Amino acid sequence: MDSLPGFPHANAVLPQYGDALNFFYKTYEIQPTHSRTRQPRLDYINQFNPKNRMVSINLARIIAKISGDGHLSKRQIMYFNTSATLREEFKEDIKVIFGKTKMSEGVMSSGTPYIAVFGKHIVEVLNQFLPSYNSYDIFIPEVILKAEDKILREYMRTFYDDEGCASLRLNKKTNEWKRSITLTSNSYKILTQIKEALYSLGIETNSIIRTKAKSNYDHSFVLSITGKKNFLKFRQKVGFKYPHKARRVDQIIFSYNATSKNKYSFESLKREIKEKNELVVPENKDGQLTGIPAR
Repeated sequence: MDSLPGFPHANAVLPQYGDALNFFYKTYEIQPTHSRTRQPRLDYINQFNPKNRMVSINLARIIAKISGDGHLSKRQIMYFNTSATLREEFKEDIKVIFGKTKMSEGVMSSGTPYIAVFGKHIVEVLNQFLPSYNSYDIFIPEVILKAEDKILREYMRTFYDDEGCASLRLNKKTNEWKRSITLTSNSYKILTQIKEALYSLGIETNSIIRTKAKSNYDHSFVLSITGKKNFLKFRQKVGFKYPHKARRVDQIIFSYNATSKNKYSFESLKREIKEKNELVVPENKDGQLTGIPAR
């Protein structure tokens, strides 16, 4: 009997995982009130119950993505991201965990690509880990916090890919680089959890603060990382998969050697950023060139 990846006994009811999914979904949709058709579906959903088993890396990434740039409704989940790399990762994780399922892809009017995954059974599985995926309510599920180290780190990497920002700015008056890696969320709880998890990895962070303290409409919070030692550890132990953000972290670390005293490296880095339109000119009133976050 085949087993579900990450869930060794998930196919205790039916031998073929993909066939089981189709059976559960089709049967439930056609005859939703028949008790004998509902029970196999419930058995399937219960295989994912976090009280019964540990979470896999693939499922942890799906939960992080829906908590970040995703959306969950009654019968489908959606993931919005401009990075083809992250969208492909999402599709592969869905296939590993849920087998062959109906998907569609498109582009929003804003220009942001999306992937829609259909199936009430998928929504029910994800709701077992978080009661709400509203941006104010999200947190890291306990089963992920208690999972092996690589699973928690992969969850954080995925969430940083969606909600994080690596920023490199130049103060034109002093010719000094200003560097930071930030994570923004409407949920104070998830930021405190991530702050603690980063600390356990030896990565020190700054205090969590309001993104716009005096704003009546922006209620988000931001967690920031500064300092070369912390940048190096973050790149090694968490990092970004989003290509632009990963490149920016490399630039941040390189900038410690590309100071105004090292004219060749300094001008080379400035030129590289300007050529990619990631350093905006002219300067603002404080004499700074604004580094556009790679989002």
